[in-house]
Amino acid sequence: MAVDFVQGQVPTADDFQTMECRNLSSHGCLLWTATKPVFKHCLIRLVTQNEEICIPARVVHVLADAEEGPSGYLIGCEFT
Repeated sequence: MAVDFVQGQVPTADDFQTMECRNLSSHGCLLWTATKPVFKHCLIRLVTQNEEICIPARVVHVLADAEEGPSGYLIGCEFT
């Protein structure tokens, strides 16, 4: 999940948007969404059965997903 920071404030649980994570590493992640993002910084929320963590990240690139055509975007994020 990812969300834009709201004027430097930590978002509430309701502010988060669900996004598909296509790749995850210790340095960042690749997200997929149907809507072109307008944010440059975000908070990545990772949830498992027993744990939840939030990691700040910056967007390093936004690309149209060639497989999905104009209806999908890949967002490359680097954890900060």
